[in-house]
Amino acid sequence: MTDNNPPRRVGEPYAVRRPEAAVLGSRSVVPRDNVVRPPPNRFTHALTTDQSYWYDDSGPDGPPDGTVSTGTAVALLVRTDGRCRVVTPVGLYVTVPCTSLRLLDQLPDAPRSRPGPPDDAAPPDDAADPGEAGPPG
Repeated sequence: MTDNNPPRRVGEPYAVRRPEAAVLGSRSVVPRDNVVRPPPNRFTHALTTDQSYWYDDSGPDGPPDGTVSTGTAVALLVRTDGRCRVVTPVGLYVTVPCTSLRLLDQLPDAPRSRPGPPDDAAPPDDAADPGEAGPPG
């Protein structure tokens, strides 16, 4: 960031510049009922496109309250009449069209449902065969 002001001389007081004060509209505040704390740490679906969302269950009947980006993982909580109530990774509880959701298991880069090696992973070479009792004596 560049500053077009000349350098301050020794002994000269600092000048503090503040932005113009503005009052935000009521639509800039997330309603208390639309915040989930703590946010979820497991997700069921992801958005297939950038999708408008609504705080209430009105859906497309009213103007959207915001947009969730493509690929965002969400936890599906309620499905009703083509509308889904989901929670985003930041804890935003909103309504989106169900057609914009895809199960995480259907995504090519979906996270594994459980930690550990794949089911078909070979055992390590130094693993003992349970049928062997030990070295021949």
